[in-house]
Amino acid sequence: MKKFVTLGLLCLTSAVFAEDVVRVDAGKLYAEYEKNAIAADKKYKDKELLISGTIDKIDKDLLGKPFARLHVNDFLGVQCNFAPESIDQLAKARVKAHVLIKGKVQGRIGNVIVTECSFGK
Repeated sequence: MKKFVTLGLLCLTSAVFAEDVVRVDAGKLYAEYEKNAIAADKKYKDKELLISGTIDKIDKDLLGKPFARLHVNDFLGVQCNFAPESIDQLAKARVKAHVLIKGKVQGRIGNVIVTECSFGK
């Protein structure tokens, strides 16, 4: 009986952590990188986030990979590079739409870069 209870608790714990995604506003995420990129990397890099913000650009990068940028200022923002299986979602997106995007933070190179993106719920 103890084995079944332990196994059940392990499964329940795994499910809870899988849904334990950090939520953050695009402006706050960018501001933290602007203030101290090293501290922001320690807090966010390689972690999955659910980022809220307003799309200000939908385009392809220099390598032809599709992205949506969440507005922070007139020049920079949070660039969300979409996973291949989420391209259809991005094709339906619109500039000025307020969205939640789930993805993995890679750091900042001008924009804060987020990969493996899909629209969150």
